[in-house]
Amino acid sequence: MFAVYKTFGQETIEDDRFYTFINIANMGSSALCRLGCAALMDRFGFRKVFLCILLTQLVLGYTYYFTRASKALFLLATSLEMGLEGGIISTLLGLCGRIFGHQMGVKVYSVLYFSLIIGLLLSVLLQSLLLAQVGFVCMFLVIASLNWGSLALLRALPVESPWKAESKPILIEFKNDFSP
Repeated sequence: MFAVYKTFGQETIEDDRFYTFINIANMGSSALCRLGCAALMDRFGFRKVFLCILLTQLVLGYTYYFTRASKALFLLATSLEMGLEGGIISTLLGLCGRIFGHQMGVKVYSVLYFSLIIGLLLSVLLQSLLLAQVGFVCMFLVIASLNWGSLALLRALPVESPWKAESKPILIEFKNDFSP
């Protein structure tokens, strides 16, 4: 939705200063949600936090069309959506570390992060094509419906790492055993 929120909102709200404020709020919301979701993940685990993110995105996707009736509601919904996207990024880092271990998790996350960038670029293209063909209502319904696939994938994720502890230790312990 990040790619089209201004175009969508401008059909009823014509105020460039308002959209500048939304951008600022989006950045702040994303930063806070990255920290908040990571902290919540430490306490409640990945599945519960990610489930809350996906369910909130599902509700936002199905109701976003109606938020432009009010500036406050539009600001809240757009900032929340952008914040949740930031929360996804921070929780995926922790998940990669948990599933693949510290050494391999960082490598897997770098590939995952690159795929998120490619996915974002493709979503901008998809949204542009959908918007021209079906309009905002259907586009938001398609985007929201994609969350059902994410919920299914979340359910399929293993609870624990399918791999045992890494064969190589991350830190090598040196023992000072120079006793006579």
